Amino acid sequence: MDNPFTQKTGTVSRRVRWIVIGLVVVGVLAVGIGIGIVAGSPSGSDAEDSSTGGNRGLAVTVLNNSTEPVLSQAGAERIRDSGWQNVGYGNLQGRIVGVSEESRVYYPADDAGAQEVAENIAAGLGLTAAPGNTDYYDRFGEASIREGSAADCVVVVLTGPLR
Repeated sequence: MDNPFTQKTGTVSRRVRWIVIGLVVVGVLAVGIGIGIVAGSPSGSDAEDSSTGGNRGLAVTVLNNSTEPVLSQAGAERIRDSGWQNVGYGNLQGRIVGVSEESRVYYPADDAGAQEVAENIAAGLGLTAAPGNTDYYDRFGEASIREGSAADCVVVVLTGPLR
């Protein structure tokens, strides 16, 4: 008959070994996740970089204000391809009186950070940036959003294909 102490020690040794292996795996995963967070956001939680035109994590919504299908989705993809991270798209529900007949990038009038982002995106798309008033943003809020968050910050209104 085997010595009971030896059997117990063998079982304990195996358990300890698996616990140590588990802790090592958890540690490696935690370090990897930490590196990914730091690499994905240059300054920690905020992706702001004045050399690139502002906070690339700021919400940007592209809205189709035409009868052409997938216009807003194509616009959103083009903006994402330019390095913007938080870009959604959708469709306006009818025309907005006072909104330009030309495609335009709107930003809240009292938000300098959003203005910087809007001007940078507008320059990249060959459009004009303009402050949006409360009525515009109320209507933008009624848009049918297909991807992303509500249209409450930088809003690109497309009335035709981008050049």
